[in-house]
Amino acid sequence: MSDWYTGEIPIFSGNYAPVGWEFCDGRSMQITTFEILYALIGVTYGGDGVTTFKLPNLNQTLSIGQGVGLTNRTMCKRLGEADSVRLSRV
Repeated sequence: MSDWYTGEIPIFSGNYAPVGWEFCDGRSMQITTFEILYALIGVTYGGDGVTTFKLPNLNQTLSIGQGVGLTNRTMCKRLGEADSVRLSRV
């Protein structure tokens, strides 16, 4: 797919952010530079709401979706613990 939605969080395995993308690392962004994104997420993830807002921080986490028939989840709530599960080959 060549068209992305503003605010979409795709899975990407590179060690760089492609042109026009940002890392979901909790960084603070200028509202005047990213007005459309700010209009979508506001200060959901932090920021002062006057000059800055923050991106979600997905470091050592995984995003989960909401939907009909799924467990109710609170937006932005962290679940689980980093490094608490060991995956192994059977």
